[in-house]
Amino acid sequence: MIWIPSASDFEQAWMDALANLGQHAALALTKAEKHLELQRRLNELTILQHVSGVIANQLDVDAILTELTEQLHIKLGFETAQVFVREKDQLILRQYSGRSTASRSSSQDHRQSSSNRNP
Repeated sequence: MIWIPSASDFEQAWMDALANLGQHAALALTKAEKHLELQRRLNELTILQHVSGVIANQLDVDAILTELTEQLHIKLGFETAQVFVREKDQLILRQYSGRSTASRSSSQDHRQSSSNRNP
């Protein structure tokens, strides 16, 4: 049993308790947001480590580019991942994963279809 001498003391006690509860809730939300951010960063670093391992074990540039674009698209959630190479004064689409884009030129589509090895 808690003894409170007056109604105003009772109201103040409730206000203090609610303020304390609000502070704890805010702290819990902040910690949850930080945890989610750390999880996201850990996931990204794990993917980068995986891609680095594939690159270290591969000599096939097309396989490396395929792995890179698929990881960016599938694991990191990019709608489209594209890799372009410079040939003379042109950028040529070498590899992509995800939704195709309507803005590619027909020559890029041809180059892409011959070099893209996505299943």
